[in-house]
Amino acid sequence: MKLKVAVIGCSHTDLYVPPRIKIPQGLHEVSDNDAFSWLWHISEANKDIDFDCYAMGGAGSVYFDHVLKYIIKNKIEYDACILQLTSESRWLLPFNHNKKITWTRSPQTDNLNECNTFFSGLWIHPNSFATGHIDHKFQKTIQRVGLPWLKMHCHGEPFSEDYNKAFGDTCEIVYGKFFKQFHYFTIQSGESHNNIDLDCDVYDYFMKNFDNRKFVNEWLTRDTHMNYHGSKIFAEKIVQPRVIDKIKKLKSS
Repeated sequence: MKLKVAVIGCSHTDLYVPPRIKIPQGLHEVSDNDAFSWLWHISEANKDIDFDCYAMGGAGSVYFDHVLKYIIKNKIEYDACILQLTSESRWLLPFNHNKKITWTRSPQTDNLNECNTFFSGLWIHPNSFATGHIDHKFQKTIQRVGLPWLKMHCHGEPFSEDYNKAFGDTCEIVYGKFFKQFHYFTIQSGESHNNIDLDCDVYDYFMKNFDNRKFVNEWLTRDTHMNYHGSKIFAEKIVQPRVIDKIKKLKSS
């Protein structure tokens, strides 16, 4: 039996690739300015593990919490969970535009599935706002009417910041017991919530241990996501030895 692993995160883990790219044979053709999930590399290098990716671009701790509760409520069995935490102050403002939340599970490769939930809502970020899973007309209305008010009143509010920090501090305590192994880390935040023996977030680790100029100019996109090369280094140098190799030991336990 293959091990089964749930992976949760934001756009740093989201499996999105440009529509021009054929999956999986064309993945190496992405440009240096295309964000590229480290999970493509990890799943390719570990065919003996099945991965379900619940990552969603723009999402924060409210969504991560919801996914974990969805897994537990529906008794979806996984041997391990990998949780990629993100920056503070991400919040979700839901709308009643779609009346029902639906979940889908779509195969991407023979051992990697993309798991999505569809709802109407607005991701509120420290410096931007993003609408998801709503039709174009409704999105234009939100951008015209709602965003000016949100920008004025929602930036830097303390509740979402406190919630995100509390979630990072307690995620393993609350959810670790539902998996044989529970691993979590922060990509880019300034916070260092993790249990994989890092003393900082992943980007700070790169800055400390690799050439700064190479990291910024060759491994990141213009919007500061890891590209194909950066995510490959992250997968090989951090995720494989600190997470996946530990998960593989479950086979012999």
